[in-house]
Amino acid sequence: MIRSSLILAALSLAAPATAQTAPPAGAEAAEGPTPMAERVVTIGILDKVSQSTETIESNPGKAVTYRGLTINVRACEATPPWADQEFIGGFLQIDHQPRPGAQKARVFSGWLYANTPSLNSFDHPYYDVWVSACNMDWPDTGPDTIVVN
Repeated sequence: MIRSSLILAALSLAAPATAQTAPPAGAEAAEGPTPMAERVVTIGILDKVSQSTETIESNPGKAVTYRGLTINVRACEATPPWADQEFIGGFLQIDHQPRPGAQKARVFSGWLYANTPSLNSFDHPYYDVWVSACNMDWPDTGPDTIVVN
């Protein structure tokens, strides 16, 4: 178990975060969870200089601004409640504008995981950003549901 976790961690570190590609706009699973645009991702932000934290909610396809950061939420995923292991993640693209009038620069593009933030983290000298939730609904039944009376 530990060995497979280490291998997964090593593989995730092998490719830089900027090499990850965003999921297609409006991407969603083939079977019925909440459509991507209707999901709600909860993002935590720490300003390391002032030591203040903010919690922001957004939908995939929208951007939020916090001080010099523009956070583009591209996707969020969560495992269904009946899954053995819980997974929560969000695909974010983060741009930083160091001062008003300066050009924005992409400083992060990739998945951030609530349960294992060390697998792919946002490294910035002034801010920490993390995904803490992805709220979405799952259908009670699906095409493979077996109803026992």
